[in-house]
Amino acid sequence: MWLKEVAVEVGLARAHGVPVEGVCLYPILDRHDWDNPDHWHNSGLWDLVPNGDGRLERVLHQEYADELRWAQGLLAEQGCC
Repeated sequence: MWLKEVAVEVGLARAHGVPVEGVCLYPILDRHDWDNPDHWHNSGLWDLVPNGDGRLERVLHQEYADELRWAQGLLAEQGCC
């Protein structure tokens, strides 16, 4: 996923004195396509899954969560966060 690449680049930038203060995670929640509301991208930290009564439930996207933890650990080791 892109998050590992971003974390490495942020670490390098900060090591060279660039004052990176944060990274935006977008989307944090799954989202539907702008032109087709029936198509969901499954691209957020949480996917939105219809439950039996028609409402949407948040379901953690485990791979994304694991990469986020990895990125946080990497930057913490470098003294960035």
